[in-house]
Amino acid sequence: VVDDRFKVEVYGDESVNPEVKTLDGILSIDIKNKSRVCFGICLGSKVNIYVPTNFDGKFDIETKSGDINSDIKSYNDYEINVTSGDISLNNVKSLTGHATSGDLDVDNIDGYLNFKTTSGDIEIDEFIVNKNSSIKVTSGDVTIDKCSNAYVEASVKSGDIDIKKNDRHAQYELKINTTSGDVEVN
Repeated sequence: VVDDRFKVEVYGDESVNPEVKTLDGILSIDIKNKSRVCFGICLGSKVNIYVPTNFDGKFDIETKSGDINSDIKSYNDYEINVTSGDISLNNVKSLTGHATSGDLDVDNIDGYLNFKTTSGDIEIDEFIVNKNSSIKVTSGDVTIDKCSNAYVEASVKSGDIDIKKNDRHAQYELKINTTSGDVEVN
């Protein structure tokens, strides 16, 4: 974005007419696809949202079906609820939410995480914990390549746990619970 405004671009079916509005500083985009029958490949809509570089607010994202990809450079707060779709984020201050089916992939978290997924893997490159956090997975693996500033408490019913460099005296705690899946924290 060249200026300090949001920009929304919608691609896909021409009959899709998104409702874009702002109220009390909240940008809302509502896309309702008409019911349709598909044979073979069924293409949906794609929404690109360009965010001002100085934006430091919260993203509240909800989708029934579709992937979420963010390449925002500043650290922001996210609340994400997805029925079906993968989530990929860069820099996160906080993340709360739920995914029924889909993977969560985050490059950096400097803050906290409270996320649940029914079916899908969670991968985090670097997590600096600044508040008690939790991850709950029914079916899927949890991998954190670098975790600091937390004591990691993990439990699995079916799977393996591998935690390296766990700091029992850390100020914060990261709880990871999986029913079926492996937990690996470095």
